[in-house]
Amino acid sequence: MICVNTDAPGTARSAVVSVDPVVSSHLAAELMTKLLGAKAVVAVITGSTITEDHRKKVQAFSESFTRFSPQSRTLEVVQGHDDEDETFQKVYDLLGRHPHLGGLYVSTANCLPVCHAIGASSLRDKIKVIATDLVREMVPYFERGLILASIHQRPYLQGQVAVRLVVDHLVNDRPIPSAYFLTPHVVLQSNMHLFRELRQDGLPEG
Repeated sequence: MICVNTDAPGTARSAVVSVDPVVSSHLAAELMTKLLGAKAVVAVITGSTITEDHRKKVQAFSESFTRFSPQSRTLEVVQGHDDEDETFQKVYDLLGRHPHLGGLYVSTANCLPVCHAIGASSLRDKIKVIATDLVREMVPYFERGLILASIHQRPYLQGQVAVRLVVDHLVNDRPIPSAYFLTPHVVLQSNMHLFRELRQDGLPEG
């Protein structure tokens, strides 16, 4: 068994193929501090800290954010359990309680309800988002400047690598590594059209 995207430690799995969650969150934290400057207050929106990938991202971001900007702080962690309605309501409530928030790091691909909640709040012109992965519905939010960047986990390549590891093991008797981490890519408005999710020809990004 090969886990893809998130790990299942303590099980009989053979390997995990994913983007390193710690590196991804370090990237997000560094970008956030450079974009918002000193004394920024942010929150993290995740799925569930029970999930290995989500827990590591939350921890890594919180630690890195204050390291890159000692006067800044992570105010709260919101667990939306990747449910759109729950995420929307919790983020909308968060924005109402904390009007001084400057940014949100969405550590899962469930960023659309976060963007909808921001649009419905009084902070729609103040909050900046660093998201995860890429879907077509995110394009307008990039264009409006709400989403400043997204940490792309390269899901297609994750699947391809997992299959390749299995085939090489079965056909060529090559050992399967216990972990295979891909390098995350940073998606900005200027390069988002290069990624497979938005390419008209359907081909993978180069």
